[in-house]
Amino acid sequence: MAKRGDPMKQKHIFIINPVAGKRDRTEEIYEKVRGFFALRGAEQEYEIYVSRAPGDSRDIARRRASLGGRLCFYACGGDGTLSEVLNGIAGEEGCSLAPVPIGSGNDFIRSFGEDAEQFYQLDKLVDGEEIVVDLLRVNPQAGEARAGINIVSVGLDCAVAKNAKRFKRIPFAGGGFAYKLSLLWCFFTSVKNRYEVELDGESFPREDYIFVVAANGRFYGGGFQASPRSRIDDGVLDLIRVPALPRNKILPMIGAYRRGEHLGYPGLAKAAHGRSVRILSERTIDVNIDGEIFPMENPLIELVPAAMSLRVPRACAAKIRNAGAAEDSAPCGLTNPLQALKIRPERL
Repeated sequence: MAKRGDPMKQKHIFIINPVAGKRDRTEEIYEKVRGFFALRGAEQEYEIYVSRAPGDSRDIARRRASLGGRLCFYACGGDGTLSEVLNGIAGEEGCSLAPVPIGSGNDFIRSFGEDAEQFYQLDKLVDGEEIVVDLLRVNPQAGEARAGINIVSVGLDCAVAKNAKRFKRIPFAGGGFAYKLSLLWCFFTSVKNRYEVELDGESFPREDYIFVVAANGRFYGGGFQASPRSRIDDGVLDLIRVPALPRNKILPMIGAYRRGEHLGYPGLAKAAHGRSVRILSERTIDVNIDGEIFPMENPLIELVPAAMSLRVPRACAAKIRNAGAAEDSAPCGLTNPLQALKIRPERL
C-alpha cells in the first residue's frame, strides 16, 4: 500500500552521519537540501542534524520524534545510520523513514533493483511515496528490543560484519573490499557454530552451522544476496540455514551465496518461512542486526508486519507493488536483475 500525500505538509528531518562512506559529505548535503527547499519556498519545512558519535543518530531521532508532528526522517549514511534512525522512531506515531545512501555498503536499498539509483536524487526521494513495510524485532522479551529493517544473522557472516569494521580503518578499504578482507580472515576462524534453531516454536535438530539468517530484505554484507526471495512488505520472515561444510567446499559456496543462487543447491542452504525465529546456544551469540553487532543470549527475532512507513522514489514503490508477479516468473538466482546491481555511494 502506498500513500501519495503532499510531501511539503511534512516536516523533513535530515540526520547526517559525517563519517559514513569514504568522505565527509555534510556540507554537500546541507547545500543540496537548502537549495531544494528554497526553490519550493519551503525553507521552514526541513531541519538538519549532524551526529557526533555512535548512537547519536538514534538519540537525535528519538528526541525529535518525541516532540510530535508528521515527520519524515532522512537517514544520511549507510545501513548503520539507517538502523540507528529506525530505532529512534520505531513505534512513534506520524513518523516515516527515508534512506539517503551515502555509506560504504548501502545494502538495504539494493532490494529495489536498478531503480535504487533514484535514492541518490533528492527530488525523487522527497517527492516519492510512502510504502508500509515490515520490520524485524530482536529480543523483545529481554530489555529494550532492537528493530531491524533488513537482515538479522548469526555465525560466519556476523563475524565478517564485526571484523569488517576493523578492516574499514585501512586506507582505501571501502565497504565491499573491507568485507572481502574480513571474509578471508574469518574463513580460518568462524566457519563452525553450534546452534539449535526454532521457527514459530518448532525446533530443528541442534547442529553446526556456517550461519543462520532471518531476513526481511535481500542483500547484506556488501552485496551478498542472502535471501533472494524476500520481500519487505509480505508479512513473512525468511529463514536461511547454512549447515557447516568442509573448508574446501565453502569457497565455491560463497560465490553462489553472493549471486543469490545458493537456494538452488540441495544440501547447501535450507530455506523456510515463518513469523519468529529463536537461536539457542550454550554461549553468548554475536548478532548482526542490519550491520550492527550486539552480543545476546538465545536471541528471539520476530517479524512485525506493516510496522513502518518508508519513503522511497515512486519507481521503487512501483517495483515493490509488482514484486510478487516478478518473483513468480523469474527463477531464483538466475534471471534476477538484482544480481548485477552496483550501487555507487558517491552520487547524491
